[in-house]
Amino acid sequence: MARRRKNPLALRRNPPITWIILILGGAAAVMVFLASRTTLAKSTAGRVVSAGSGAVATAIGWITKSRAVVMLPAQSAFMARMRSLVPASIPLMVTSGYRSPADQAAADASKINRGETLAQLSRLYGNNALIREMIAAPMSSWTAVLQAQVARGQYLSSHMRGNAIDLRIKGLSSSDVAAMVAGAKAAGARQAFAEATGSGPADHVHVTIS
Repeated sequence: MARRRKNPLALRRNPPITWIILILGGAAAVMVFLASRTTLAKSTAGRVVSAGSGAVATAIGWITKSRAVVMLPAQSAFMARMRSLVPASIPLMVTSGYRSPADQAAADASKINRGETLAQLSRLYGNNALIREMIAAPMSSWTAVLQAQVARGQYLSSHMRGNAIDLRIKGLSSSDVAAMVAGAKAAGARQAFAEATGSGPADHVHVTIS
């Protein structure tokens, strides 16, 4: 008895279920890809995107040292203004933006660990009551002290209000640093000056936005 041959036209009219699954799966993948591209474009407009090696870059010509650096909208807006006023040949890397009490405690502990004395740390903050309260406690309790101060509406550092930025100057010439300071002031900074972390040479420019 002769076997019936399958009609190829019938296959085209009634494609196997596997083909349907593959086609639908491919269409879904394309839609997910396009949606992710749209979401990325919205989320990175005027904000930060990965620059590799742990650094984070923006579409406006400045970077943060790592993803751990937090930048509030006012700080990002300031950096955009500053970037337009500093020569493009001078890199702008933010090493510190907004600091939580834990971040601030770690930053001050780092100064001590790098050779700065408690007296020097106190002078950095004008020997005010807040720094005296903090350094009177064990270093392990500094975060708790700063948390209590914030709960009272008091802030040891402008960084804790999101009102300060530190910019890396390692490897830059003195003229580049001067141009960075001038650009920060032209962008509206209340203060901008080169500062050291610990007892070594100046390694960053501290900027108080307002």
